[in-house]
Amino acid sequence: MKYVIVETREEASYRYLVAVEDEAPPSAAARAVLDGAVDDIYQDHHGQEILSITSVDSDEDIRTAIQGSYIEEWPMQQIKEVFASLVQTDDTSEK
Repeated sequence: MKYVIVETREEASYRYLVAVEDEAPPSAAARAVLDGAVDDIYQDHHGQEILSITSVDSDEDIRTAIQGSYIEEWPMQQIKEVFASLVQTDDTSEK
C-alpha cells in the first residue's frame, strides 16, 4: 500500500452573533471573532481547491506533513488507521 498527501484550500463564510456592551464599538465584536473568542452560528463552505498531490515515500514524510497538528505525537500506526482511507478504484492506469 502507498500513501499520498493531498493538500487543499477551502473557502468558507462564517457568521457570528456577538454580544458587546452598549458603549462598545462594533469593532469590539470583530476583534472577538478574530481572536477566536466566540463560536459561529452559521457556516457556508464553498468548495475545495487542490493545491498539491504528493506521494509519500516514508513515515518521516507523514511526520513532516502533520508537524504542529494535534496528532503530531500519535503513533504512526494510529495515524494511518484513523486518517488514511483506502480508495478503491477501477482505474489501473497509474500502477
